[in-house]
Amino acid sequence: MQTPYNDNLDPDFYRAFYPDLANMSVDQAKSHYHDHGLREGRYPNQTAYLANMGDVVSADEPILPPDDVPETETETLQEAGDHPVRHHLLLGGTGRAGTSFMVQYLTACGLDTHSSRHPDEQLEEHANAGLEDLPIGDGANLPYLIKTPWLYEFIDRLIAQEDVVIDAVIITMRDIVEAATSRVMLEMRGRLGNDALVEEHTRWETWGTTPGGLVYSLNPVDQARILALGFYQVIHALVKHDIPVVFLDFPRFIEDGNYLYDQLKSVLGDGVSRETALAAHRALARVDLVRVGAELGSTATGQNQVAAPIGFPSHETIDRTTLFRELKRAKSAAESAKNRSCALEAAARRDREMNVALKNEILSLTAKLDAQRKLVESVQHDREKDAEIQRRIVDDLSDRLGASNDQLVMVERSFLWRAAAAGRRLLGRK
Repeated sequence: MQTPYNDNLDPDFYRAFYPDLANMSVDQAKSHYHDHGLREGRYPNQTAYLANMGDVVSADEPILPPDDVPETETETLQEAGDHPVRHHLLLGGTGRAGTSFMVQYLTACGLDTHSSRHPDEQLEEHANAGLEDLPIGDGANLPYLIKTPWLYEFIDRLIAQEDVVIDAVIITMRDIVEAATSRVMLEMRGRLGNDALVEEHTRWETWGTTPGGLVYSLNPVDQARILALGFYQVIHALVKHDIPVVFLDFPRFIEDGNYLYDQLKSVLGDGVSRETALAAHRALARVDLVRVGAELGSTATGQNQVAAPIGFPSHETIDRTTLFRELKRAKSAAESAKNRSCALEAAARRDREMNVALKNEILSLTAKLDAQRKLVESVQHDREKDAEIQRRIVDDLSDRLGASNDQLVMVERSFLWRAAAAGRRLLGRK
């Protein structure tokens, strides 16, 4: 198993050794090793690779190397040859057993998963299902963690592939009655939502979609047999090939974050602290979504109920449970819609009140503006009137000043004439 013996990165070796990095530049290779390769245990140079080829991994070591949380698929060379291989951690279960939560949880713990590569992808609304990958065909671009409900269909072929190494398999287990019943309820809900089906068809216990093809059963016993057989096939293949298996009890790992971390310690190694794992659990775990057990207990009380074999609920019980679940969902949706409607109505009422207040304010401001405009016009008129009076006063003063000047000239002339009278007489002039 790889360990980063030293971080003296040889970009040429790094890009040549790992085909998924072949097109990277030197700077990109350096960044990749610093951000991902070191934690993934990728070889930084030929010396590290050759040194690692002689190592023997202790049986006491965790399934993943210490401080190593994979973020992209890990490609190495098999010790027996030159085949590039991909390491994967597989995730499966008995069905409806919290595997979608596990993908989200392991993503939050730092593993390379479907969610880390497709962060915008959402779970299916009613089933809380999704985030799956199929390791068939060319799986070069698959994440390290692979969740699939179809593991029993191809586990033997996957183990036999020379280019795949299964580091471990996480198996989530749920009560088989609840697991089978949950699947049947989701199928029945799909029927109920199919407008093309008449009401009677939605109650049938068997159905078929292919002309002349199979008839499939909505009896949870039949569904349980399929789940149990697939589960056995997976476990037998893993035990036969000495592949480590981690079993998780559902819903216990939803309810108890410490239990989940302790069970996964061999997978997570030292790369994820208990604090990080518990924080991820607190943020993601929702006990309220574990519903089937409580729902069956609350509806299997009818007088005419006929108990199915080995404790499985009857078709009528599942039908009622499905309808009750839809009724609760519809009631919740209606309540949410009512709350939104009330909120919108309150917002509209506030808008109307604000609109009235604004209109009143506009009217008040308009009246004040008119009064101010009239005041300005009055002041302006008064000013114009005062200016006219002032002009008249100025004109009158100017006229009076002119007259005074004229009189003064006359007086001055008269005075001078009189003063010069004696001289005129001396000169013999009058």
